[in-house]
Amino acid sequence: MIKKILLKNFRNYSELDISFDNPVTIFTGKNGQGKTNIIEGIFFAGMLRSFRTSQVRDLKKIGTGGFYIGADVNENDGWVKHLEIEYSYIKRLKIDGSIVSKSSDFIKQIKAVVFTPDDINIVLGNSGIRRRFLDILISMQMPEYLISLSDYMKALSCRNNLLKYSKIDIPSIQAYEKILADNIFSIVQHRNNFISLLNIKTSELLSEFYGDKFSFEMKCRSQVQASSSEEYFDHFQNERIKDIQRGFTGFGPHLDEIDLILNSKNLRNFGSTGQCRLISMCLNMAKINMLYENKFKNIIVLVDDVTGELDAHTKETFMKVINKAEQIFFTFTEIPDENYFKNALNYKIENGKVVV
Repeated sequence: MIKKILLKNFRNYSELDISFDNPVTIFTGKNGQGKTNIIEGIFFAGMLRSFRTSQVRDLKKIGTGGFYIGADVNENDGWVKHLEIEYSYIKRLKIDGSIVSKSSDFIKQIKAVVFTPDDINIVLGNSGIRRRFLDILISMQMPEYLISLSDYMKALSCRNNLLKYSKIDIPSIQAYEKILADNIFSIVQHRNNFISLLNIKTSELLSEFYGDKFSFEMKCRSQVQASSSEEYFDHFQNERIKDIQRGFTGFGPHLDEIDLILNSKNLRNFGSTGQCRLISMCLNMAKINMLYENKFKNIIVLVDDVTGELDAHTKETFMKVINKAEQIFFTFTEIPDENYFKNALNYKIENGKVVV
């Protein structure tokens, strides 16, 4: 459970220090005041990335050189762990004052799942959004996956840079191909395993909502299928001339497409707005169920003003699932008149400040 969050020069906050002593917290206020920025900071404390942008520089307050996030996390044994994230010219991570060199060691502390109106883009957006959704899910449960993904992306960037040089350095290109091949095999295996799990968990939720009315399937489409890292390495060598001609690496998990299929139709092309919102919500709910069933600690749910349009039955199932988390944060323009929120901790946000 998060006991405190401290934001400095983060989005529209010069400094914000809030404590929590309740499993349910509400941030209320008019649109554009900074409610979502707080839960974005909480999410970043858990995953070292934003759910709104892939550009970390967008998170710093305008006119500043960087930002700071601090979080106190209460462990089950009563020990309060202090997390610190500083992004300026360099990234610095600390746990209880000690520097953490690997992001994969840091993201073990908080398991944050967020629901926002933009979640529909998991279905309707570009393939990168779906890959990102899957990568975050896997990294939360298997931090070693983040290491493979990070090593792959670094090697990919280096190989692509070499492919653009007028003087081609084949030995250097080949060295990065070995790194890429080793990590591709791990990435693909993990993605396939988690896609299978998501298919099961999402289908279970749809069945709870609508019985047998819908059948759901998630599929990953890759340009190349191989059964070993050696086969991927061979493919890099076979494709090297083509890659030199086009100036970039033409295959790999960074280009995979993930299809979401409802009743045998691709949702991105044929799904209604209601179906796309339902599936995106179910995918995140499935994420919570997977974390809960695997007995992960410090499951945090962030709900950014998405419950208003839910019908009674959908909302009932939604609340039942998110209540599996240890702590839930909501944003609203006004406090809902529902018994569930009667004892919630409420902070009113106005122009980047907490007002009494």
